[in-house]
Amino acid sequence: MKKHGIARLIILSGITAASLAGVLAGCDFNRIKYDLGIFEKHQDYTVTYEAPGADGPVPQPETVTGGTSITLAGQGALAREGYKFDGWLTPEGLRQPGESYTVTENITFYAQWTQVFTVTYDLNGGSGKKPADVTGVAGLVQVASAADLTPPPGKVFVGWTKNKNGEGTRYRSDSTASNKITVTGNITLYAQWGYSVTYNANGATAGTPPATAYLLPGETLTVASGRTLKKNGMNFIAWSRYQGETEW
Repeated sequence: MKKHGIARLIILSGITAASLAGVLAGCDFNRIKYDLGIFEKHQDYTVTYEAPGADGPVPQPETVTGGTSITLAGQGALAREGYKFDGWLTPEGLRQPGESYTVTENITFYAQWTQVFTVTYDLNGGSGKKPADVTGVAGLVQVASAADLTPPPGKVFVGWTKNKNGEGTRYRSDSTASNKITVTGNITLYAQWGYSVTYNANGATAGTPPATAYLLPGETLTVASGRTLKKNGMNFIAWSRYQGETEW
């Protein structure tokens, strides 16, 4: 047996003094083996929970015997504004409420949190069904569709922006280039209303017309090239606002 050098008073029955001396010479006094007919004694340990920065009561501490398997406490009413509860940090890593944990020492479990953000939508003069708020962790968030929105008279949906006045990047769910926004904090996305410019290939037999352009009132359009378009061997000349006329 392994020695630990801890003196402990034990009561033995039916063992001679000589036998007792032999037993004690190699005895682990902190954990006397049952196969010697001696009572086994475990040390008690304290289990505590801490949640710095959170609101609400933390689980009560408990005292358990070493080697005991406990069930990790639940979150209960513990909360932290702007964060979601991830679990309890243990020396072995993150563990979830309800999991078992074997106690072998005094230990403190620390609440772990991940910051979450909310994306809110503002119709900004439009009407219809406002997209639901989206709550999640930092990262890329798909912007909402405008399919259920009704534009102000004479306008079309141009895109979502972080600035109410329309400055900055415009995001549209139907645009592969700008259908996601990087979220690092709570934001409001404002609907922007303006005008659309659609390119009609006017009977072209080859090539693809440029994508529809969306502009805010007062913005200048940079007319897209149509040089890839062809019609029965004829090359593209220019765009016109009216069929049969050449302007750009």
